[in-house]
Amino acid sequence: MSDATSVTDEKNQGLPGVKIRLTSNGVSFISKVTANILITEVITAVVDLPPQKVQFDGGYVELQNLKMEMKESKHNVNSKLIPPNNVSIEVSDLGININGKVNGNINGNNNFMGDVSLSNNGFKVLLGINILSNNHGIPNIKLNSCKIKEDVTPKITANINLLKADEKEKIELGIAKKNNEILESMICSRIEIIIEDRINDRFSLIPNKLPMNVLAETAILEEVVSKMALRRRQIRNVENLRLKRQALRSLSSSFNLTKANNLLLDYGIVGEPKIVNNILEIDSVSEISLNGRGGTPFGANKFIYPEDVKNGVMMQLIVSDFVPNTLMYHGHTIGIFNTRIDSKTPHFSTMMKSSCSISSGVLFCLGDLFPTLKRTFPNRELAMLYKTIKAPVMKFHDKTSGGVKFNIAGQITILGIESNGEEKPFGSFIIEVDSSMKMRLSNTMTKPKVTIENMKFTTESPNVITQQELNQAGILTKEVLQRMVNDMLKEGIPIPIHPLYKLDKPRVRIIERAMLIQTNFKLNEKLLRQLTASEVRL
Repeated sequence: MSDATSVTDEKNQGLPGVKIRLTSNGVSFISKVTANILITEVITAVVDLPPQKVQFDGGYVELQNLKMEMKESKHNVNSKLIPPNNVSIEVSDLGININGKVNGNINGNNNFMGDVSLSNNGFKVLLGINILSNNHGIPNIKLNSCKIKEDVTPKITANINLLKADEKEKIELGIAKKNNEILESMICSRIEIIIEDRINDRFSLIPNKLPMNVLAETAILEEVVSKMALRRRQIRNVENLRLKRQALRSLSSSFNLTKANNLLLDYGIVGEPKIVNNILEIDSVSEISLNGRGGTPFGANKFIYPEDVKNGVMMQLIVSDFVPNTLMYHGHTIGIFNTRIDSKTPHFSTMMKSSCSISSGVLFCLGDLFPTLKRTFPNRELAMLYKTIKAPVMKFHDKTSGGVKFNIAGQITILGIESNGEEKPFGSFIIEVDSSMKMRLSNTMTKPKVTIENMKFTTESPNVITQQELNQAGILTKEVLQRMVNDMLKEGIPIPIHPLYKLDKPRVRIIERAMLIQTNFKLNEKLLRQLTASEVRL
């Protein structure tokens, strides 16, 4: 049979299953969407800052209870990738009013009080951030620098009834000189809190092993809300959380193999993200395993991929054939490929008999394929049970080397159904199938279509199903088996990308031992808003 059977012998070297390559276009898009969301949060965030003290010749003032108010502005966002893992972000053309209370002393006039307004237009926020991962392979953002650059002189207005006009002007000039520092303190402190206390903290609460379905967003928010509630109550009800997670997984609707609810995809980051040739590269484990426990005995191969990225795309994904093979391996252990074919199965109903004739209205049945079975057990309704006897294997090659190869081996047991409904095994045989595959992509799934190239049958019950009959049946059953294998894979294989991303018109090319996906993407803004908001709500 084909070389697809050999992948399970490959040593696990701890290499990533997926490489994510974000181009400058992709990082720019993320920066713009995130900045738009964060601006609202920065304005509304509550930060306990000490009063801002402004000293000048002849006195001082303290600014208290300062609050920010966003002006209508068409701000711009620009980003730049800087090795080894830094992103510089500039948000320009911002407009913010700062309003609050002022008190102080000027020319011996003690303890005056009033209102103050700082009107800022056309200023910039300059951010430097590091893209890292924590000890558990979860994304972590570090704020390295935060600066404010003013291009327009701020307008300061102090309303203090007890003071003369020249005294108010002196106070306003003193505040104007310190405006940049005040603005920087208020904005940067809020950005730091949002990054550390919201984004990083909530990412740390999200398990990096998530169910492979469209409800992953709900699962993420459920995890965050539950763990935040437990943290506040200082309760560690781990069992309750586990039951909730299982309930969410059981609602799977995108990946509908009924026994696959507990197969989890590991989104964990391997090593640190790095910037190479103006591309942000992130390596991901991308192992699919039962309950996320890992344990796959083989590993991914080292990537050999083209350095160039298609012009204009936001992201390149290199998906090793390790990823689908972990699904095949762990799926086999829990029987997700096992199936039953009987008279109720579409396309097969009329042929599931040991005897048929023109007079009965059935022109062809299993008894015609296996005459010994027909003679030994005549006039019986039949059922077939299929189960894999080893993990199916999928192997990616470039087009010149044969494309995608798929090998699956299983046992078929033929059951006789008595008039009282009792089922008895009549015989069994082993079938091994080598196929080629074509891949079709949706925004969330890889949909394979199988074409059988080679089949091998081995009888286990020669008194009922002879080897000669099996060999002859193979010629006639190729189309039936092809349909059966395609039915097993019809729900597709999920593209291993974090639920924060929604791929937009992905294009696929098969390279040696990997699938190369070039794509634009949208961001799951609902989820992103929840991860940055002051409160997380389901």
